Amino acid sequence: LIVSNLARISRDFYGPIAQSGCLEALPALLLHSDANVRSRVCNLVGNLCRHNDDFYLPLVQHAILPGIIERSSDPDPTTR
Repeated sequence: LIVSNLARISRDFYGPIAQSGCLEALPALLLHSDANVRSRVCNLVGNLCRHNDDFYLPLVQHAILPGIIERSSDPDPTTR
């Protein structure tokens, strides 16, 4: 939640976010049993793409996009 808020606020936080290594956890979190977690991860990905394209390649490299696509048919309406 904090990372998502930082990404939404300013692209100035993109460097530290990228260096944190948090992207590695996102594919698993997109499959989490708790819909709130899945929803927040989708929100984070959107915020990472908000200001520029810095995260486009890392999202591909960490295989996050297939999970995002799957979430478009999530049973939870907030996640969709």
